[in-house]
Amino acid sequence: MPSEYYGGWLDLVESEPVTITKFVAYSDITPMGSANVINSSNFHLPTGTWINSPFTLNVIPNVMPRVVPIDISSNSDPALADIIMKQSLSANQSAPLPLRNLIFVPGNFKNKLRWQIEISINIGGATYNSLQLGLLENAGTSGNSHGKIKVFDYGTGPWTGAMAIFVVFYNYFGEVNLALRANDTSNNTSLFHIRCIVWPVIEGLFERLELENFYEMYHEMNMENISEFIQQLYGGDSNIIIPPPPIPPGPGGI
Repeated sequence: MPSEYYGGWLDLVESEPVTITKFVAYSDITPMGSANVINSSNFHLPTGTWINSPFTLNVIPNVMPRVVPIDISSNSDPALADIIMKQSLSANQSAPLPLRNLIFVPGNFKNKLRWQIEISINIGGATYNSLQLGLLENAGTSGNSHGKIKVFDYGTGPWTGAMAIFVVFYNYFGEVNLALRANDTSNNTSLFHIRCIVWPVIEGLFERLELENFYEMYHEMNMENISEFIQQLYGGDSNIIIPPPPIPPGPGGI
Protein backbone atom coordinates (compact mmCIF):
# COMPACT_ATOMS: atom_id res chain seq x y z
CA MET A 1 0.00 0.00 0.00
CA PRO A 2 2.57 2.64 -1.04
CA SER A 3 1.46 6.15 -0.14
CA GLU A 4 1.69 7.35 -3.72
CA TYR A 5 -1.09 4.95 -4.72
CA TYR A 6 -3.83 6.76 -2.83
CA GLY A 7 -4.71 10.42 -2.70
CA GLY A 8 -6.66 10.66 0.54
CA TRP A 9 -8.96 8.88 2.94
CA LEU A 10 -11.58 8.21 0.28
CA ASP A 11 -9.03 6.31 -1.80
CA LEU A 12 -7.50 4.60 1.23
CA VAL A 13 -10.87 3.26 2.36
CA GLU A 14 -11.39 1.69 -1.06
CA SER A 15 -7.85 0.27 -1.30
CA GLU A 16 -7.31 -3.48 -1.19
CA PRO A 17 -5.56 -4.41 2.08
CA VAL A 18 -1.92 -5.43 1.73
CA THR A 19 -1.18 -8.84 3.22
CA ILE A 20 1.09 -8.71 6.26
CA THR A 21 2.84 -11.90 5.15
CA LYS A 22 4.44 -9.85 2.39
CA PHE A 23 6.66 -8.36 5.13
CA VAL A 24 6.49 -10.75 8.10
CA ALA A 25 7.31 -14.46 7.76
CA TYR A 26 5.90 -15.44 11.12
CA SER A 27 5.15 -14.05 14.57
CA ASP A 28 4.12 -15.28 18.00
CA ILE A 29 4.14 -14.39 21.69
CA THR A 30 6.73 -17.07 22.46
CA PRO A 31 10.04 -17.70 20.66
CA MET A 32 9.10 -21.34 20.05
CA GLY A 33 5.68 -20.91 18.46
CA SER A 34 3.89 -19.50 15.47
CA ALA A 35 0.66 -17.50 15.62
CA ASN A 36 -2.19 -18.33 13.27
CA VAL A 37 -2.55 -16.28 10.10
CA ILE A 38 -6.25 -15.50 9.70
CA ASN A 39 -8.53 -13.26 7.68
CA SER A 40 -9.80 -10.98 10.43
CA SER A 41 -13.25 -9.43 10.14
CA ASN A 42 -12.58 -6.92 12.94
CA PHE A 43 -8.96 -5.68 12.66
CA HIS A 44 -10.26 -2.40 11.18
CA LEU A 45 -13.35 -2.24 13.43
CA PRO A 46 -13.68 -1.72 17.19
CA THR A 47 -15.49 -4.38 19.18
CA GLY A 48 -16.87 -1.61 21.37
CA THR A 49 -15.16 1.79 21.28
CA TRP A 50 -11.80 2.87 19.85
CA ILE A 51 -9.51 4.25 22.56
CA ASN A 52 -5.91 5.47 22.62
CA SER A 53 -3.55 2.57 23.10
CA PRO A 54 -2.07 2.45 26.62
CA PHE A 55 0.75 0.17 25.43
CA THR A 56 4.42 1.13 25.61
CA LEU A 57 7.64 -0.56 24.57
CA ASN A 58 8.94 -2.15 27.75
CA VAL A 59 12.64 -2.53 26.88
CA ILE A 60 14.77 -2.10 23.78
CA PRO A 61 13.79 -4.78 21.21
CA ASN A 62 16.15 -7.71 21.17
CA VAL A 63 17.71 -9.31 18.07
CA MET A 64 17.71 -13.09 18.39
CA PRO A 65 18.84 -15.97 16.21
CA ARG A 66 15.81 -17.53 14.59
CA VAL A 67 14.79 -20.65 16.47
CA VAL A 68 11.56 -21.73 14.76
CA PRO A 69 10.86 -23.20 12.40
CA ILE A 70 14.17 -25.02 12.83
CA ASP A 71 16.41 -24.44 9.83
CA ILE A 72 20.04 -25.53 10.05
CA SER A 73 20.80 -23.63 6.84
CA SER A 74 19.90 -20.29 8.43
CA ASN A 75 23.36 -19.97 10.05
CA SER A 76 21.88 -18.06 12.99
CA ASP A 77 24.58 -17.04 15.42
CA PRO A 78 24.03 -15.65 18.97
CA ALA A 79 27.37 -13.81 18.85
CA LEU A 80 26.44 -12.17 15.56
CA ALA A 81 23.05 -11.18 16.99
CA ASP A 82 24.91 -9.48 19.85
CA ILE A 83 27.10 -7.60 17.34
CA ILE A 84 23.98 -6.40 15.50
CA MET A 85 22.56 -5.12 18.79
CA LYS A 86 25.77 -3.25 19.62
CA GLN A 87 26.23 -1.68 16.18
CA SER A 88 22.66 -0.42 15.86
CA LEU A 89 20.51 0.81 18.74
CA SER A 90 17.10 -0.62 17.91
CA ALA A 91 15.08 1.85 20.02
CA ASN A 92 15.58 4.96 22.15
CA GLN A 93 13.44 5.19 25.25
CA SER A 94 14.83 8.66 26.02
CA ALA A 95 13.49 10.05 22.72
CA PRO A 96 10.40 12.29 22.57
CA LEU A 97 7.27 10.21 23.21
CA PRO A 98 6.10 9.93 19.57
CA LEU A 99 9.49 8.42 18.61
CA ARG A 100 9.68 5.79 21.32
CA ASN A 101 7.83 3.25 19.19
CA LEU A 102 10.27 3.70 16.27
CA ILE A 103 12.52 0.65 16.06
CA PHE A 104 15.40 -0.29 13.74
CA VAL A 105 15.60 -4.01 13.09
CA PRO A 106 17.42 -6.42 10.74
CA GLY A 107 15.36 -8.18 8.10
CA ASN A 108 15.89 -11.46 6.30
CA PHE A 109 16.05 -12.71 2.76
CA LYS A 110 13.18 -15.00 1.88
CA ASN A 111 15.47 -17.98 1.35
CA LYS A 112 17.54 -17.41 4.51
CA LEU A 113 15.60 -16.55 7.65
CA ARG A 114 18.24 -15.81 10.28
CA TRP A 115 16.93 -13.20 12.73
CA GLN A 116 13.83 -12.69 14.78
CA ILE A 117 13.00 -9.63 16.87
CA GLU A 118 11.72 -9.83 20.44
CA ILE A 119 9.53 -6.78 21.09
CA SER A 120 8.71 -6.43 24.80
CA ILE A 121 5.52 -4.49 25.49
CA ASN A 122 3.90 -3.23 28.68
CA ILE A 123 0.17 -3.54 28.05
CA GLY A 124 -0.87 -2.02 31.38
CA GLY A 125 -3.31 -3.17 34.05
CA ALA A 126 -6.30 -4.02 31.87
CA THR A 127 -6.93 -7.60 30.78
CA TYR A 128 -7.07 -8.34 27.05
CA ASN A 129 -8.81 -11.28 25.39
CA SER A 130 -7.78 -10.58 21.79
CA LEU A 131 -4.48 -9.55 20.19
CA GLN A 132 -3.88 -9.32 16.43
CA LEU A 133 -0.83 -8.03 14.56
CA GLY A 134 -1.48 -6.35 11.21
CA LEU A 135 -0.38 -3.47 9.02
CA LEU A 136 -1.44 -0.05 10.32
CA GLU A 137 -2.79 1.34 7.05
CA ASN A 138 -5.00 -1.72 6.57
CA ALA A 139 -7.08 -0.51 9.51
CA GLY A 140 -8.07 2.48 7.36
CA THR A 141 -9.53 0.27 4.62
CA SER A 142 -12.89 -1.45 4.33
CA GLY A 143 -11.16 -4.80 4.08
CA ASN A 144 -11.09 -7.07 1.06
CA SER A 145 -14.14 -8.05 -0.98
CA HIS A 146 -15.33 -10.01 2.05
CA GLY A 147 -14.56 -7.20 4.52
CA LYS A 148 -11.59 -9.09 5.97
CA ILE A 149 -7.89 -8.32 6.56
CA LYS A 150 -5.03 -10.79 6.96
CA VAL A 151 -3.37 -10.66 10.40
CA PHE A 152 -1.38 -12.76 12.84
CA ASP A 153 -3.79 -13.83 15.57
CA TYR A 154 -2.36 -14.71 19.00
CA GLY A 155 -5.43 -16.52 20.35
CA THR A 156 -7.83 -15.69 23.18
CA GLY A 157 -5.51 -14.72 26.06
CA PRO A 158 -6.02 -13.41 28.66
CA TRP A 159 -3.06 -11.00 28.70
CA THR A 160 -2.11 -8.27 31.17
CA GLY A 161 1.06 -6.52 32.36
CA ALA A 162 4.25 -7.26 30.42
CA MET A 163 4.47 -9.50 27.37
CA ALA A 164 6.62 -9.98 24.28
CA ILE A 165 5.88 -10.62 20.64
CA PHE A 166 8.40 -12.20 18.29
CA VAL A 167 8.52 -11.06 14.66
CA VAL A 168 10.54 -12.28 11.68
CA PHE A 169 10.73 -9.71 8.85
CA TYR A 170 11.60 -10.99 5.40
CA ASN A 171 12.02 -10.10 1.74
CA TYR A 172 11.50 -6.35 2.28
CA PHE A 173 13.74 -3.54 3.52
CA GLY A 174 12.44 -0.08 4.33
CA GLU A 175 9.64 1.22 6.55
CA VAL A 176 6.83 -1.04 7.73
CA ASN A 177 4.06 0.23 10.00
CA LEU A 178 2.82 -2.56 12.24
CA ALA A 179 -0.24 -2.28 14.45
CA LEU A 180 -1.16 -4.47 17.40
CA ARG A 181 -4.95 -4.54 17.77
CA ALA A 182 -6.03 -5.21 21.33
CA ASN A 183 -9.49 -5.76 22.74
CA ASP A 184 -9.94 -5.71 26.52
CA THR A 185 -12.61 -7.36 28.65
CA SER A 186 -14.58 -4.08 28.74
CA ASN A 187 -14.75 -4.10 24.90
CA ASN A 188 -12.39 -1.16 24.51
CA THR A 189 -10.34 -1.57 21.34
CA SER A 190 -7.02 0.06 20.50
CA LEU A 191 -4.19 -0.06 17.95
CA PHE A 192 -0.59 0.13 19.13
CA HIS A 193 1.57 1.50 16.30
CA ILE A 194 5.06 0.00 15.97
CA ARG A 195 7.00 1.89 13.31
CA CYS A 196 9.76 -0.35 11.96
CA ILE A 197 12.76 0.53 9.80
CA VAL A 198 13.90 -2.84 8.44
CA TRP A 199 17.49 -2.97 7.22
CA PRO A 200 19.59 -5.71 5.63
CA VAL A 201 22.53 -7.49 7.20
CA ILE A 202 24.86 -7.29 4.21
CA GLU A 203 27.57 -9.87 3.73
CA GLY A 204 30.98 -8.93 2.34
CA LEU A 205 33.97 -6.66 2.94
CA PHE A 206 33.49 -3.00 2.04
CA GLU A 207 35.75 -0.02 1.67
CA ARG A 208 34.28 3.26 2.95
CA LEU A 209 33.67 4.59 -0.57
CA GLU A 210 32.02 1.31 -1.54
CA LEU A 211 29.71 1.57 1.45
CA GLU A 212 28.77 5.14 0.52
CA ASN A 213 28.04 4.02 -3.03
CA PHE A 214 25.90 1.22 -1.67
CA TYR A 215 23.78 3.65 0.36
CA GLU A 216 23.43 5.95 -2.66
CA MET A 217 22.18 3.05 -4.78
CA TYR A 218 20.00 1.90 -1.86
CA HIS A 219 18.08 5.18 -1.87
CA GLU A 220 17.70 5.19 -5.65
CA MET A 221 16.15 1.73 -5.69
CA ASN A 222 12.49 0.94 -5.26
CA MET A 223 12.47 -0.29 -1.66
CA GLU A 224 10.47 -3.38 -2.64
CA ASN A 225 13.29 -4.43 -5.00
CA ILE A 226 16.14 -3.92 -2.53
CA SER A 227 16.35 -7.61 -1.60
CA GLU A 228 16.92 -8.65 -5.21
CA PHE A 229 19.35 -5.75 -5.66
CA ILE A 230 21.47 -6.83 -2.69
CA GLN A 231 21.57 -10.45 -3.75
CA GLN A 232 22.60 -9.57 -7.30
CA LEU A 233 25.20 -7.02 -6.23
CA TYR A 234 26.84 -8.70 -3.26
CA GLY A 235 25.80 -12.33 -3.35
CA GLY A 236 25.41 -14.38 -0.21
CA ASP A 237 28.83 -14.27 1.47
CA SER A 238 29.02 -12.49 4.80
CA ASN A 239 31.71 -11.50 7.24
CA ILE A 240 30.80 -8.04 8.50
CA ILE A 241 27.67 -6.25 9.56
CA ILE A 242 26.55 -3.25 7.57
CA PRO A 243 24.68 -0.78 9.79
CA PRO A 244 21.34 0.59 8.61
CA PRO A 245 21.37 3.59 6.29
CA PRO A 246 19.60 6.82 7.25
CA ILE A 247 15.80 6.86 7.14
CA PRO A 248 14.79 7.41 3.50
CA PRO A 249 13.51 10.90 2.69
CA GLY A 250 9.80 11.46 2.29
CA PRO A 251 6.81 10.08 4.19
CA GLY A 252 8.00 6.48 4.18
CA GLY A 253 5.42 3.91 5.12
CA ILE A 254 4.46 0.79 3.29
